[in-house]
Amino acid sequence: MKWWVKKNGRPEGPFSESDIRKRIALNMLGSLDRVSSDGSRWAYLKDTALWRPTTPQTPPSPFSVAAESDIPAVTPKISDRQPPSVPIPERLRLPQEEVRQKTHKSMFVWGVCGGLAATIAVLLGAVWLMSMSRNHGAKNNAEKVIMHSNDHSSKRDGFEAVKDKLALIKCKEGSGTGFLLGMDGKTYLVSNEHVVRSVSEIEARLLDGTLLRLGEFSVAADGRDLARFEVLNCTNMPLVLRASMPNMNEQVTVYGNSLGGGVATESKGFIQGVGPKRIETNAEIVHGNSGSPLVDTNGEVIGVAAFMELTDSGQEDWGNTNTRYDGKVRRFAVRPTEVTWKMLQRNEYEAQIRAFTEFEKYWECLVPFLLFDTRKIDDSKLRYNDLCGKDFRQTEAGFDEVMKAVANAYERRGKALVRWGERAKGRRDFVRRLNSEIESNAMSEDVAKKALAEYDDKTVNAYEKMKEAVRRMILVRKEALSHAQTFLRGHTWDSPQVMNGYDDDPSGSVAQYRSWLGGAMDLMNQKLKDLNKDIKEIEQGDDDDEDN
Repeated sequence: MKWWVKKNGRPEGPFSESDIRKRIALNMLGSLDRVSSDGSRWAYLKDTALWRPTTPQTPPSPFSVAAESDIPAVTPKISDRQPPSVPIPERLRLPQEEVRQKTHKSMFVWGVCGGLAATIAVLLGAVWLMSMSRNHGAKNNAEKVIMHSNDHSSKRDGFEAVKDKLALIKCKEGSGTGFLLGMDGKTYLVSNEHVVRSVSEIEARLLDGTLLRLGEFSVAADGRDLARFEVLNCTNMPLVLRASMPNMNEQVTVYGNSLGGGVATESKGFIQGVGPKRIETNAEIVHGNSGSPLVDTNGEVIGVAAFMELTDSGQEDWGNTNTRYDGKVRRFAVRPTEVTWKMLQRNEYEAQIRAFTEFEKYWECLVPFLLFDTRKIDDSKLRYNDLCGKDFRQTEAGFDEVMKAVANAYERRGKALVRWGERAKGRRDFVRRLNSEIESNAMSEDVAKKALAEYDDKTVNAYEKMKEAVRRMILVRKEALSHAQTFLRGHTWDSPQVMNGYDDDPSGSVAQYRSWLGGAMDLMNQKLKDLNKDIKEIEQGDDDDEDN
């Protein structure tokens, strides 16, 4: 008959009945809580057939064996009476001193033999138990890291079970959370890609202050907001990844660095939505929780806290009224199951992030100059000067020079528009003033005509400069956009998250900026056509205007 045992709450087995009895006798099973004959229904040891207590008996001395005929009959019941004395046959009688010496030698020999036998049995039993533990772990989950025979972390509950597996992550760009997870027979530090997207060194420390030494770096190949580092210097047992599908309304807990406070926090909640790559929960995920493990009641990882969404409650979203989505924050975790990992060279990845950060600053400067409202001229100029004052000098990419050309063209366009507008509006008043001078005989008609001709020449000159400034403004914007397109095409973006965004969200990615650049370039081309059309209409209208 086979038996299973629960040692400190952890099932082990199956064992044969004789093996369990031997190991109970040798005290090799440690704290034996329960036993089971089928691996599912558990009972106390004393309530099973394994428990057969016997009265302690003193082993007979090898030098005082009685003759078979001299041994009294054994009564079937245990008695409190003293057993009758058994006479020692004459042939075994020895002098008292000789008996004592023989006894001492015998006890020494038997003690040595017994000790050696017990030691060998303990060693063999320990090797056998470790082998069974490894085989049991490999059968249950190929991705689980083999657990040490003396580890009991899986028996701990709540924070106690995860506290030595949580890491607080800091970098130049911010802070977040990570955790130790066993995958492919190794221990990894797992977090969000946006947490470790840094141009500086990543610092990850366990709650006891241990600084993790990080090795191979990988991201999710399908664009999920996931990244991992191989951990090179930590022997803590990692968390286990749950393979089965999460259930709706299942209780979960998030442990992490909430609001970047530098302490581990606990947030409990329930699963409110399940998808192939995401889980929605009402656990209080906040900033700093990015990269935190979402664990079930068994302490297994089912998600990685990633992002939040705010549902508007305005008139446009009237369909959300009186629902749980009405003006509420929705919180999501990324499922880390069935992930194909793409390994990246960390130094090349950081160089790409640095280039992409430069591009984002360039785009931030360029957007105000893409506006065509004349009233925005000064605002755009101030915006550019403000960013330049914050060490925005992208000489490596040539962004700074391009932005200076755009800013100067914008300023010339503004001045030319103002100058031409002032002369066009002031011509009527100038003509009235000349007529008044002629009527008062203060100026002759010939002198007045000459003054008007000079005024018109200057107005025409201002108009030509204005046309050129406006046309130049459009062309320099096209040059700036073309420069941005060339820059994006000239780089290899190895990270799927940088190239295409997270999962189905392209915001803040190279793909989104390429789309924006294409749309802005089409707008510039259309503005150039409209400008030529407007100039043609103005010039044709000048011939019919009596004031001109």
